[in-house]
Amino acid sequence: MHLPNKILTSLIAASLILSAGSDAFSQAAKNKSAKTKKNQKTSVGFQSGRELLFGSSPLIHTRQSKVHTGVNSSLVLRKPIGNSRLLLETGACYTSIQSVPPAADNTTGVKLITAQTQRTLSVPLSLNYSVLPGHCKVHPYIGAGLQYNMPLPQANNNINLGQGGEPVTSRNSIKDTKYISILFTQGVIFEVSTKIQVNQSFHFIPESNAKRIGIDLGVGYQLP
Repeated sequence: MHLPNKILTSLIAASLILSAGSDAFSQAAKNKSAKTKKNQKTSVGFQSGRELLFGSSPLIHTRQSKVHTGVNSSLVLRKPIGNSRLLLETGACYTSIQSVPPAADNTTGVKLITAQTQRTLSVPLSLNYSVLPGHCKVHPYIGAGLQYNMPLPQANNNINLGQGGEPVTSRNSIKDTKYISILFTQGVIFEVSTKIQVNQSFHFIPESNAKRIGIDLGVGYQLP
């Protein structure tokens, strides 16, 4: 006589369990979907690094080394494009490249007193592609773009002493006019928190009279 009540109770309990399970599955699916659709945010940051200029003509005399080292400091803006993995990166960079003084020449007596410094203000613009989806904490990327370069006035410190101590006029083969170069980048962005990120990147700039390669380290802040 109590069998229908037991059956009804069992059906109600089963219905409640299925409903709870369905709600939990639906919520998990929503969370997963939201996580999957999460994208990177616009960020601003500062980075600094080392740069190497090679394959250029000697800056001073034919005995001058064709490899020159430098340092750079940059303000960086990174902005995601829509819901894709594309990231637009730009900013302002100050680079100082110094020539490498040759060893003293005991045969000719030519010595270098001070080295020449090439200073450049540049504005890079690259389109980067993130290899991993937006919800990841680590964002490896590759990219390419253009860089506008504006050489700054150089200090008059590139004086040699020839035999007998007479001044010798030096020559500079690095471009001293404004120009645009191609830019290739590769790097990784790591999200330390919801606001702070650190990054490491390489850049390669092939130019007509020289090639540049550099490594940068920096920190960024994600905008709301």
